[in-house]
Amino acid sequence: MSYKPKQYTAISNMLFCLKCTAGYIPSLLLWVAFSVFVKVAIPVLEMYIPKIILTEITAGKSWQGLVIVVLIFTLSLAFLGAFSKFCERCIYDKKNMIGRYYIRLISHKALTTDYANRESENFRTLQEESYQMCQSNESTLRNIYYVWISFFAGVFGFAFYSAILTQINIIILLFLISTTTASYFIGLRVTKWSDNNSAERAKYHHKLGYIDAAAEDIKSAKDIRLYNMEGWLQRIYSDNIEKIAAWYKRYDRLVLKTTLANSGVSLLREGIAYGYLIYLAINGQIGVGDFVLYFAAITGFSGWLGNIIGQLTEMKRISIYVSKIRSYLDYPEIFKRERGISTDEKLYSPCRIELKNVRYRYLGAEVDALRNINLIIEKGEHIGIVGLNGAGKTTLVKLICGLVDPTEGEVLYDGVNIREYNRVEFYRLFSAVFQQYSLLSLSINEVVAEAQADKVDAARVEGCLKTAGLWDKVSSLPHGTKSLYDKGVNDDAVVFSGGETQKLLLARAIYKNAPVLILDEPTAALDPIAEHKLYDDYHNITSGKTSVFVSHRLASTRFCDRIILINGGSIEEAGTHTKLLQNKGLYFNLFETQAKYYRENAESEAALNEEN
Repeated sequence: MSYKPKQYTAISNMLFCLKCTAGYIPSLLLWVAFSVFVKVAIPVLEMYIPKIILTEITAGKSWQGLVIVVLIFTLSLAFLGAFSKFCERCIYDKKNMIGRYYIRLISHKALTTDYANRESENFRTLQEESYQMCQSNESTLRNIYYVWISFFAGVFGFAFYSAILTQINIIILLFLISTTTASYFIGLRVTKWSDNNSAERAKYHHKLGYIDAAAEDIKSAKDIRLYNMEGWLQRIYSDNIEKIAAWYKRYDRLVLKTTLANSGVSLLREGIAYGYLIYLAINGQIGVGDFVLYFAAITGFSGWLGNIIGQLTEMKRISIYVSKIRSYLDYPEIFKRERGISTDEKLYSPCRIELKNVRYRYLGAEVDALRNINLIIEKGEHIGIVGLNGAGKTTLVKLICGLVDPTEGEVLYDGVNIREYNRVEFYRLFSAVFQQYSLLSLSINEVVAEAQADKVDAARVEGCLKTAGLWDKVSSLPHGTKSLYDKGVNDDAVVFSGGETQKLLLARAIYKNAPVLILDEPTAALDPIAEHKLYDDYHNITSGKTSVFVSHRLASTRFCDRIILINGGSIEEAGTHTKLLQNKGLYFNLFETQAKYYRENAESEAALNEEN
């Protein structure tokens, strides 16, 4: 069942952002408050200056007093203007800091979430959208503070100007409020449309991001050039650019219609208000100074109220994005952690592993990847898992080491359902070499130990590299095990071949020294000599451990205690290599098919040698 993002109220989302800010950088809120005060104080002073000057002049006051009044107001405005710029600078710097805080939250979720979530398209889409909303200096969550400033300045300004306008006529005040409110509901059309169509835009951005990453990835550079993929990728890129442009064109048309409608309402609102004010002045009901004050108050009132409604609309729009981030951060975690059973006592020797009536189906798939799996792996047993590509071998491995939980049935470790273990601690029981791997751009020491340089046991790293067959290569490097790996980050780093990388992965798995060793196609990139050496060293590498050796080449697992043949998502056969050949079943047929090539090749070489 797919996960539907949660919906949070706008107030709840604003409180979430407020709580994050107060917890990480509370001084930002102080500068926001200062900025609100300044943004209200400056227009209020500017509104009162003409009234006071005109009142002073019409009252026949001395020019000295007038100069003093003007000087006081001018200096006050100059100070507030400078202070406003200073507030903006402080807010700009600190909002970027809070942006990095949100990115850290998003990254932490990505690093710690259940592995099953990482395989979910819903999760990955929410993650991509969340990053987009936080990364740039002009991103949504970084600019929310400007929205808050405008909104609260509008609230205080609205309250102050309302108090002034009630002295004219309460009906005019209500008229201004009602017409400005109408503008708000007109503007809601844009927000609703953007919300309803945001998934479409995100899909295009996700595809563009994928192509950008492929273009930057050094691993993809060779394939792109050799297979002439530049034009193809550019066409896909251009197609998505055009679709995004079409999306924004539809959005802009709606914005234009909304703007024109709001302009008509504004013309009606201010025309009637100004007309009434002129009427009062002509009939002598207000003086020159009051006319200027009320005229400015009407203009300012419409601006304050429009600002409040505009920022409410903006906060509603921002709330939609915050809801997605919170849905991502609150994405359900199924695996137990703090409440789970500790595995500390199981770190030093393997335990019995059992799969009972296990069925597994990937999210969105129409058929099961595995079904009716019943398998017992005794502690210290070395088993091989074989089968054709797509048979379900890697899925079975992911179930065994707890990366995913079965759709039905249960996986037991030492007689306990793995759902009951602290899953983070449970992973310490497994060392693994997967087909899809991740190696950080660090020193070889750190890569093998998966630890910071000051916590690496250098002698142990050397021993693991020797066991994995990579020591001769590493020791020949100018900086030995301190050499940097992968040119993706460091230009002076070393680049390993596919086979050497697999040896490095094996060294890392050996260094971890977990009680269960998983090797998923570990010889796929090895040359025949290195492959043969791995077979010879296999019992030494796996001594005292449970091991699972996965391969689609049947001959590579003949040294295992027991071989499991997976076919079509089920266990077809199980037994030793000799027994399975004697059964003359599917294993025998597959083995003969694979062996036939090698026999024919050997016979051809022998015949060629005789001719020579």
